[in-house]
Amino acid sequence: MLRQKTSTSMLALNTSDALNGNSPSQGQSLDMDALPKQFVLSMKKLFDILDDKQSGYVRYVDIEKGWQDDGSKGLPRGVLDSLRRVTPSCGLLSFERFCAGLKLCLLRNQQ
Repeated sequence: MLRQKTSTSMLALNTSDALNGNSPSQGQSLDMDALPKQFVLSMKKLFDILDDKQSGYVRYVDIEKGWQDDGSKGLPRGVLDSLRRVTPSCGLLSFERFCAGLKLCLLRNQQ
């Protein structure tokens, strides 16, 4: 399987729609430049660790099994829910969707 190239310019998700509970459509996008570059680089390292098969995708269920979402281990509240919201029906998160879910969580926690 070809490894998906990571674009730091666009994500296939509209965060405001996801915040409102709407599913993203393929034509919607989110500017990744809105995320701090160091944050994106750190999340890429984390994603690559989670992507142990180097497929370019991470299974949401694997993240859900390994992460606690109660705020006790430094994980922001709602991160699993945010990742679930951006996970397509196949259950595989690309790096872009992974970052979109994390950004969604950060935005929801600011409200």
